[in-house]
Amino acid sequence: TKTCIMEIIRKGKQVNEEGDLIDNIELIQQTIKNTISIRRFYVCNICGFKAKQFHWQCPACNGWESLPSEPRDIALDETS
Repeated sequence: TKTCIMEIIRKGKQVNEEGDLIDNIELIQQTIKNTISIRRFYVCNICGFKAKQFHWQCPACNGWESLPSEPRDIALDETS
C-alpha cells in the first residue's frame, strides 16, 4: 500500500510556470476516491446484510447459507 500511495502522490505533482513542483490536491483526492469507491461484499440474500468476509450464517438475520460464496462489487455510496 505504501507503493500505491507514493505513486498517487507522484502522479499528483505538477510543474508550475517557474519550474517548481506543486501538489494537485484535486487529482490526488479523485484518484484515491476512485481507488476505494468499489468494495467487494458478501450480501445476504434474505436481509441485505453486507459482510467483508464469508459467513455460513448471516450475523444480522441468522439465515443459514444466505450469503453467496462469492462477494460482489458494491459502490462505496451503496454501502450505507
